[in-house]
Amino acid sequence: MNRRQFSAAAGAMLLVVALAASHARADCPTNQFYLPPAGFEIGQSPFHVVLADFNMDGILDVAATNNGASQIGVMLGIGNGTFHSSATYSVHSGNGHVIAVDFDRDGILDIATNSSGTDVVTVLRGRGDGTFDNEVTYAAGDAPYGIASADFNSDGIPDLASADFLANGISVLLGRATGGFAAPVSYSGGIHPYDLQVGDFNEDGIADLVVTNQDGENISVFLGHGSEGSGDGTFSSAVNYSVQQYPYSVAIADLNHDGIADLAVANAGVGTVSILTGHGSGGVGDGTFESATNLPAAAQPRQVTTGDFNGDRITDLAFADYYGSVSIMLGQGTGGAGNGTFSGPLNFSAGANPTGLAVGDLNADSLPDIVVANYQTNHVSVLIHGCGAPPPPPPSPAPTLTAVRDVPNDQGGRVFVTWLRSGLDGGSTPQVTGYRVWRRIAPAAVQAATIRRSGETPSSAVLVRRLPGPNGITVTYWEALITLPAERLEGYGYTAPTTQDSLASGNPYTAFFVTALTYDSGVFFQSNVDSGYSVDNIPPAQPGALSAAVQPSGVALKWASNHEADLDSYHVYRGLFASFQPGPANLVTANPDTSFVDSQGGAANYYKVTAVDRHGNEGPAARAAPASSTGVIDNGGLTFALRGATPNPSRDGVFTLSFTLPSSEAARLIVVDLAGRRVSDQVISGRGAGTHTIELGRTRPLPVGVYLVRLAQAGRSVGTKVVVTR
Repeated sequence: MNRRQFSAAAGAMLLVVALAASHARADCPTNQFYLPPAGFEIGQSPFHVVLADFNMDGILDVAATNNGASQIGVMLGIGNGTFHSSATYSVHSGNGHVIAVDFDRDGILDIATNSSGTDVVTVLRGRGDGTFDNEVTYAAGDAPYGIASADFNSDGIPDLASADFLANGISVLLGRATGGFAAPVSYSGGIHPYDLQVGDFNEDGIADLVVTNQDGENISVFLGHGSEGSGDGTFSSAVNYSVQQYPYSVAIADLNHDGIADLAVANAGVGTVSILTGHGSGGVGDGTFESATNLPAAAQPRQVTTGDFNGDRITDLAFADYYGSVSIMLGQGTGGAGNGTFSGPLNFSAGANPTGLAVGDLNADSLPDIVVANYQTNHVSVLIHGCGAPPPPPPSPAPTLTAVRDVPNDQGGRVFVTWLRSGLDGGSTPQVTGYRVWRRIAPAAVQAATIRRSGETPSSAVLVRRLPGPNGITVTYWEALITLPAERLEGYGYTAPTTQDSLASGNPYTAFFVTALTYDSGVFFQSNVDSGYSVDNIPPAQPGALSAAVQPSGVALKWASNHEADLDSYHVYRGLFASFQPGPANLVTANPDTSFVDSQGGAANYYKVTAVDRHGNEGPAARAAPASSTGVIDNGGLTFALRGATPNPSRDGVFTLSFTLPSSEAARLIVVDLAGRRVSDQVISGRGAGTHTIELGRTRPLPVGVYLVRLAQAGRSVGTKVVVTR
């Protein structure tokens, strides 16, 4: 991970919105960058704000710390620069800064803030619909204000850091794989640290920290420790750099376009900004900074941030001025390359006493808008960029196929097909009447043919697409699965059958597309084509009534028939001990019969029989010894079982496996690839009887492929198949 990945508020963990400000009009007067502010009520005394997509609709939302009521206020964006009414969530008193990070790695952003009055950091877990669970708190240092997040120890789990105002240092809280955070580890810094940001100043791929010290007239830099781009979660001692009176906040950006991170510090006590140029060579920083250059900024600058506000591709600075405005200093340079100097401040009206601000595209015009927290009011002010690009083109009449993905935890044969609506499916007079889902017929399922004549009409159930081929026209056959009504929804979906499930030998894809139908049967609009495959995630049950008897011809085995529709065969294994583990080395036979005579077996052997479906899933084993019946693997209602993997297939090589152990005896979890190579081998102990989960691949994700997972305990085992795709 390089510096640029850390520089935008913990990089990979925050929603980063790319703002193509180069679309701004070249003739836009500098005093018209922003329209007059609009106010939105969010809660009592909003202090600090963050922009992120909390309800996953592609539109930025806003969250603010409401210090006057010990709350977090959240407003969901509408997409035109306005917001829905706010919702508030109680947190501990004295909350300071706020960030948005996916702490529990469920793909949904969460909120974290500091509570200086109670010495804790607070996390609100996002639900994905723009609402949040009640607060969960974790101990921090004395009076924490600034907060930041990154993966400090390179274990794939977000960590936290806080600036502890009364402790004169920072605290680091490492995230735990089981959830939550470890106890804080403190590092001494300057006097009254306040604003905290994450960067990679020496470009070693390890997160570093910088904090402003409000009563020390300096900032402190803590370099992350580790090796070969992997942090260990610890930091160097603070290195201090002088700035000016009451340094309130710091922003990280490459201000002189030399490829090295620089710092901009807002000095609220004297109305200046300190520019600290990153030191290094060849475009690589060494983690140190030049002495500060101090420039006039806002009257009383509080939070500082960066952006390209005039569209010249040079980084500018923006400040929340406590005297009632947003001040912008334009970066100077030529040809889109900044030289690290800035114009004098341009002031734009905001609300009363701004303390925090955030930059993002609120109205989908690819230009940077600004949200300001007005501390002496109940409102945030929204400043929309006034020099926008021409209106976007009208939406496409064709629907957009967004995904074809497996239906989890089923017997296979189905995928979710999802699409975004046609641009004509909306408004007061929608023109689209419905959507028809088409599935491609596998080439092997149709007779190979070449059409050389034009004017042929396909049947109503099959659409023929003609594509040029070397010997004429190649025919692709599509069959209509269903026609759904159009009801002005943003997105639609259908659970479609596939033509074939994933097998141990590979993943056959099934292709789909969607047609938007209109009142005129001759006018329709086709989406893009996408494909996916289905996976049988459920193994067969354990064979019942297994018995083994010694006969002159060998050991005769019998068991009851399974009733799964996708059953392929039964596997019979032979071992010398009751605890032997079934595997390729002791497999005796694999066939669909419910009986077998092992001519090589005898009274000293033990046997295990499993059912295997045609997709390679192997169920739990029944076991028997000659002249004895199967032992039921159950303890107080707990059946030994491997209940499948989620997600399956996985797109990042990480799975969560659910399994049930009927006893506290140690178990073993083995993962092998299709070549028989062992990818993972873990001993599971100390968990006790019951249903448990375990995560695979977090520290070392599995590469793309198909894998067999086997869980073993006390001489019994069960298996399933997992798939990694991209």
